[in-house]
Amino acid sequence: MIINNVYTRNFKRLMQIRIIPEMQSIEALTYQLDSMGIFQRVYNEDYTKVIPRLKKELNSFLEKWLINLKAQKFKLVKGN
Repeated sequence: MIINNVYTRNFKRLMQIRIIPEMQSIEALTYQLDSMGIFQRVYNEDYTKVIPRLKKELNSFLEKWLINLKAQKFKLVKGN
């Protein structure tokens, strides 16, 4: 699943997440901020190595982001 947040035409933030139903949990996989040229990946291409500090940082950001989206009454919409 990808969460996409577009503020203006020039500011787009994307986060790819993994849903883990059996643990009732989610985790951040990637983070992209186009306007700043940022792309971060928690795991390598074949998911055999993780960057623990980045994983913790992005999951913390994801938690705050979801709390804010819920407080602002955003709705989940199925994309393409």
